[in-house]
Amino acid sequence: MHSSQQGSSAGQAYYPVPGTRVPLKALVSGTIIEVRGFVHDSATWFSIDLETSRSDLALRICPRFDSNCVVLCCRREGRWESEQVVPSLPVLQNKDFIVLILVEPTEYKVAFNGSHFASYQHRFPVAAVNALCIDGGMSLHWTEQRPPVDMLTMAGHPAMPKHPPPPIAVANPPTPHTQELSLGCYPGMLIHIGGRPTPYPDRFAIDMTYGFPGRLDTQVALHINPRFGEKQVVRNAFINGCWGREECGGRRFPFSAGAHFDMIIQVQHDCFKVTINREHFATFYHRFQPVANVNYLCVSGDIIITSIKIR
Repeated sequence: MHSSQQGSSAGQAYYPVPGTRVPLKALVSGTIIEVRGFVHDSATWFSIDLETSRSDLALRICPRFDSNCVVLCCRREGRWESEQVVPSLPVLQNKDFIVLILVEPTEYKVAFNGSHFASYQHRFPVAAVNALCIDGGMSLHWTEQRPPVDMLTMAGHPAMPKHPPPPIAVANPPTPHTQELSLGCYPGMLIHIGGRPTPYPDRFAIDMTYGFPGRLDTQVALHINPRFGEKQVVRNAFINGCWGREECGGRRFPFSAGAHFDMIIQVQHDCFKVTINREHFATFYHRFQPVANVNYLCVSGDIIITSIKIR
């Protein structure tokens, strides 16, 4: 278990008990906070809070399963202020979910599982917020604080499209799942896949392709293929109708039947870097060029996908 006292700006994975507190860097307009977790089957509520340095709550997001609604509110000097009740419940018990909180000049915008859900006007200066707090009937898989795009550029982030697409967040899609990359593939792109192999897996595949997967003329720029019988993760490319040389090196086999995993594919100028469960696993140098033409991600085989996020 990783301490919840670590910084969250680069993304942290946790599997904690309720009552987690994650420090945040200063919020500004354009900041995105992501929370990804799993709702317990007996949950009656859970909460996601933005806490200030004085222990006030600038925002509480509280799904309530006993009343089939989500309550948004704040707490000032120990007293709860008026509730904003949304009579809809965008999460289910015994299911994974993704919440995105976008900081805007006058309000927070809240999305569940990739769809806008509600807006909440600021009651506190956003600069006063310094922590994310999680409680209630859920387990936390991942949190991340992302600065605005212009700040990434100022910090020397790799080149991105002039108008980068909004982050993609998909929860619990069926397998196989194909995701279009609307602006192609570019250095700095991060693809996060969360899931678990089926109880009796043989193999699954994660492919990044030019062209819709399965067509005869489709090129596969990256093929990641965990094989449970061989205990190997094969990487390869399929170009002009031919598979290339397989790459099988890497750390010990990182997958187990039924066990959750997190994989991140980072696109760089000369390669794909693959991280599994927060450890670097492999580097695959580009064989297909230009990598900008890669326009689909496909996940298939003996895997239950819990989430896909692309940014």
